[in-house]
Amino acid sequence: MSTFGNASYTKLREEYVSKRNGTTVYENNLVFASVPIGTLLCALLIPWFCNGSRVNTTIQTSVRFAVAFFCLVLPPLLCCTMFADHLEGALTSFVCACVGLLVFGDAVVSRRTERRDRGDGRKERAKSEVTPRWKHMMLLDMKGRRAYICWSRAAVNLGSAIAILAYDFAIFPGRFGKTEVYGTGLMDHGVGGFIISHAIVCSEATEVARPAKRGSPCASLVKAAKSSIPLLMLGLARLIAIKTIGYHEHVTEYGVHWNFFLTLSVVKIACAGIFLILPPKMSGIFALVLSVLYQYLLINCGLADFLKYGSDGTDSRETLIDANREGLVSCIGYIALYFAGVQLGRILMKPRQYLRDFVVLLIQLNIVTAVLYVCMQVLSGEVEAVSRKMANLAFVVWTLFVCCLMLVEFLIVELTIICATSYGQLPYSGTDYTQPIREPCLLSAINRNGLLFFLLANILTGLVNMSMDTLAASSGVAYLVLITYMLVICLVVWIFHIKNITTKVW
Repeated sequence: MSTFGNASYTKLREEYVSKRNGTTVYENNLVFASVPIGTLLCALLIPWFCNGSRVNTTIQTSVRFAVAFFCLVLPPLLCCTMFADHLEGALTSFVCACVGLLVFGDAVVSRRTERRDRGDGRKERAKSEVTPRWKHMMLLDMKGRRAYICWSRAAVNLGSAIAILAYDFAIFPGRFGKTEVYGTGLMDHGVGGFIISHAIVCSEATEVARPAKRGSPCASLVKAAKSSIPLLMLGLARLIAIKTIGYHEHVTEYGVHWNFFLTLSVVKIACAGIFLILPPKMSGIFALVLSVLYQYLLINCGLADFLKYGSDGTDSRETLIDANREGLVSCIGYIALYFAGVQLGRILMKPRQYLRDFVVLLIQLNIVTAVLYVCMQVLSGEVEAVSRKMANLAFVVWTLFVCCLMLVEFLIVELTIICATSYGQLPYSGTDYTQPIREPCLLSAINRNGLLFFLLANILTGLVNMSMDTLAASSGVAYLVLITYMLVICLVVWIFHIKNITTKVW
């Protein structure tokens, strides 16, 4: 029986999500790594189940979804619950499975090739081996191939969907939840990750790949305003629903009336307005100046104290600004983060032709990631610790670090898939080494209808919390609910994807 609407239960829930200090950056990174590893595992497994024209297309699609769900959803779900205290061992097992599939695939395919290529075939291969195979691979045509960006954007959505409901159950460690003021909890990356994932593919970032198609700044502002309407509507709808039904909320996260959707809409419109006067190529410099200036205001002008204690120092929520001070003020930091994301996107979107160009990009991203990590450590120790609540300078750098690290991991996965297929270690017929990436993928489906996916996740999370006492649920019930919940929202976007449906309301 549900205890929803009971005042004491609501208070208990609010206390449960409060006073969190987060976990280490290292532990967060281990959980985040489960999705790239799962993506590689999925790409290596699917060929063995779905290769061959004699298999019914409907069966192939069903099997492909089952394998994708098993590889992409279950690993991060288990890493933030059952395997939370054994992350190194769990990830090592996943990596060993990937290596085993590569070795096994190479052995099987090599044996098939030896049987098929007798006599003259041997001579042809001997001739081809005069030039090292890796040199041929470096010249593989990869123009327009950016699956790693799609996957990294979808991973943010997927991880957020898992966490927002898992956090309501006792099987989810409290250290992974959103921190009260300072710290790096797993869920602290959510809103920042969404902002970066949008910024790297916005028109100001992608113009480097197609400069001739760049639209006017005014047109971009109108487009941003239109695309923000659904976010504003969702933000207002969430506010009305929470206040009407008495749903529990963590007031110190965004404020009394503010929420995630309102932050995204404000950042989107504000950044489009700034681009009216700011050239996109200056995005990185503007992000640095704005975030440093904002950090100065936090430390030296009392803005941090205002966020913590309110205008009168007693944590008052009487005025509209006091009531929503966290959501309003943190928008400055998120705007800086958006412009940093645009600069990152301009690097990613530069035209690249061959695989060797993406290897160079991988090296560049590794260097950027290392620099961001050092900067984050220095800022956290010498200036101010990471704070999602304030969206301070250390938080901006930490979010960028996590996003760049995810991009590095997904790029390694994409290059591994392409190299493995080119080497003949995957049982794909033909010589199209991009086939595994072009196959319908659950991450592609999530990325295609991201807003629908996240909206469904929020609605189902609310329904689950209204229908049962999640804190008192046993581990078995919790896992059953979480797997069913993820299965429903993933299946919806998967069906939309294979039916070639994209949901947009602007």
